[in-house]
Amino acid sequence: MLSQSKASTATQFIQSILFMPGSGFEYDSKEKTQGATTIILRLRKLLPVFLILLSPYSISAALADKPVDLHLVGGMSVGYSIFDLPAKLDHRLTFPVYQVNAAIAYKKFYAVLNLADSISDADVSEEEDVGKATRYDRDLSLGYQVTASWGIFAGYKTGETEIDYLTREELDEGVTAFSRNDSYLQKGPFIGVSYSKKFSRAGKLNLSLAYAELNASNTFDADVETDGDDEDDELEFDDLSGTVKGNSTGLSYGIRWSIAVSGNLLYYLSYKVNDYKQDVTFNGNRFNNIDETLDYFTTGIVYVY
Repeated sequence: MLSQSKASTATQFIQSILFMPGSGFEYDSKEKTQGATTIILRLRKLLPVFLILLSPYSISAALADKPVDLHLVGGMSVGYSIFDLPAKLDHRLTFPVYQVNAAIAYKKFYAVLNLADSISDADVSEEEDVGKATRYDRDLSLGYQVTASWGIFAGYKTGETEIDYLTREELDEGVTAFSRNDSYLQKGPFIGVSYSKKFSRAGKLNLSLAYAELNASNTFDADVETDGDDEDDELEFDDLSGTVKGNSTGLSYGIRWSIAVSGNLLYYLSYKVNDYKQDVTFNGNRFNNIDETLDYFTTGIVYVY
């Protein structure tokens, strides 16, 4: 069990990372959101290429030391996520997020349901448009704890980013109702492997690596035409409109540290990246290797019953 001073130090550290001046989770400050984006992007450069899928490996790590055959597990967390699609968006979208998960485990087998949603909308600022964006992610996984350190898992996931736009001209005219909508939906199976390393006085470090093959369904409203647009210009991904189908493949990777607050309660920090490439065919035009990334940086608790 953590001493009171260690628990207090850990809590202060988490609060400083999440930009919480007190015990409240504040997310409407633009400066704090930009600071979160900077920290997350710096963390990505420091990580080795390992996948992290929050629920599967965190649950397996929590169960590795439990001798009882049947367990129920629940967890929750808060933090930030960043969605980046440079072929379509002029800047990264940063969301404050919450995650909840629930699991049931029998001996070395387990099943996990994980839900994540944006707490508030992300601001969108494009060349001709402004808007608001939301994000959700869902995944269901089945896993097996092979040894105290190694586990394997597979499952199905879905996630969508949705953006509502209005033009800058409409904004200047006092229009408040959004006139256009884009969405980026991906769903499909994944499979992976996890590894955990326990330290006698410093908690546990968890790494995970997985591969996903996803179906992508993008819905784009037509961009507002400007005087500088040329119909003879080569078609680009940014010019597509309507429903655009594609296939996304890639890895998710990251790192997580956890420590016991009490016998069954774990306190953790987690960082993960979903790094995918999307291939799209539209009216005979093919667009390959469209980059799409989603970063998650969260802190929370997991309780094992």
